[in-house]
Amino acid sequence: MSKRILTQEEQETLRHNHNVASCSAKSISFAPAFKQRAIREYKEGVSPQEIFSAMGLPLSLIGRKTPSNCLKEWLAIERKQGIDALLSDGRGRHGKTGRKRIERVDKSKMTKDERIAYLEAENDFLAQLRGIPRTSFKYRPGNDTQ
Repeated sequence: MSKRILTQEEQETLRHNHNVASCSAKSISFAPAFKQRAIREYKEGVSPQEIFSAMGLPLSLIGRKTPSNCLKEWLAIERKQGIDALLSDGRGRHGKTGRKRIERVDKSKMTKDERIAYLEAENDFLAQLRGIPRTSFKYRPGNDTQ
């Protein structure tokens, strides 16, 4: 990540470029069509800096290493998932291509025995993480537990 922080004027300049999807003080997101076109031109032999400059993205604003870093990342995505993978950023709810969704367990819909088994398994897991041997505990009313 670049240590360069863009001013409001620089951000506005970049936002007016149709090749920029969004821009903040610390990051620039490029339009999917631009990514595909940049890869196509790069494969034809045009340098990354020339591609970005020709598209109206001044290297003085985005940094001189940004074009080659972006193309390296986009080429890796294209190699793994295909050129259409550049159309979405891969985050959010995009079906199978988005971030992994965490399955939550609804304890209120469990029976008493299921809930006990779930909590026992959770305690076993936590004890194993800490390296503590877990012994079974039986509560016996009336016995001295001290």
